[in-house]
Order: sequence, then structure tokens, then C-alpha cells
Amino acid sequence: MKSKIAELFATYGPCGRETAIAELICEKVMPYVDKVTTDLLGNVIAVKNGIGEKNILISCPMDRPGLAILEAGEKYLRSDLVGSLLFENIHLQTAMFSDGAEFTVYDLDKDGNKLFETSVGIDVENAPNKEKYQKTAQFAMLKSELKETDDSVQGFGVGVIACC
Repeated sequence: MKSKIAELFATYGPCGRETAIAELICEKVMPYVDKVTTDLLGNVIAVKNGIGEKNILISCPMDRPGLAILEAGEKYLRSDLVGSLLFENIHLQTAMFSDGAEFTVYDLDKDGNKLFETSVGIDVENAPNKEKYQKTAQFAMLKSELKETDDSVQGFGVGVIACC
């Protein structure tokens, strides 16, 4: 059985394309709060009425780092990062498209040379129906390896800030 956090991690939601993740968060939080709304920017706002004078705010980003497709070649989709990661941190990560298709991201070629000066490549060379992905102005989401223990969850794209 997939944990709630693993389900959130597996849901498509790169920067600027958070609708599916917002809907899932609304569904998951609804049993624990009194009211859930979404504002004009797509932020999910959940309210749990309490007693007393203290309030608690819990905030977390729901978007995941993404890749905007800039150019399509026979082997690689040249992509730029949308989010706050460095190119060096995503070599050999996995990019997922909205249909669930996953491909490897490369910053370097097999000889250790940079593929592109200011971009990364998504390898679609052996993808069935690769022409489906060889379009510019589309987005992919960077997937993170999720490591869960009883005490913690590790992976990029998850963060929670709580204040009183």
C-alpha cells in the first residue's frame, strides 16, 4: 500500500502545472479540516477551526521542479529547469510527462562532456511514439527518489513550514 506522501510524490505537478497535485491535496486533507478552498493562483488553503488564541499555519510547496522543453532532437529533448535546482543535481534523474511516461535526464554525455551549455537533455531515443514527446512548449516533472522511514521522508520537492 502506497503511503500518502508517496502518492503525492508520484502525482504529476511541475511548476505552473499543479492542478492534479492540488486536487489530491484537497482530497487528502478534507477529513482533517473544516474548510478547504483554492485561491485564484491555485494555492490550497485548508482551515481547521480551533479554540483559544493561538493559530497554526502549515505551508508547503506542492509543485515539483520541472523541465520546459525548448528543442527536440532525435535523441534528446533540450530542456530548461523550472524551479530551484542546479543542473548538476539532476544528471541521471527521471523526468515524467503528464501521461506518466518516464525518461532519463542527462547533463553530461557518456564521455563526461556537457550536452548543452545551459540546458539538460531528456533521452527519448528509444521511446515508443517518441514524436509525441518531441514538441516544444511542454513540461515534464522531475521525479525524486523517495526515501521513507518511520521518522522522516527524504526527497526533493517536499518541504513543510509551520508557524504559530
